[in-house]
Amino acid sequence: MKKAIFFMLILGVVCAIADAAGGFAKES
Repeated sequence: MKKAIFFMLILGVVCAIADAAGGFAKES
């Protein structure tokens, strides 16, 4: 159960970074 929560956390971080990178690329 703990592993699933950890995996979801990592997935959320990766998505946030990808979203930020996409916004940064769109702005410049």
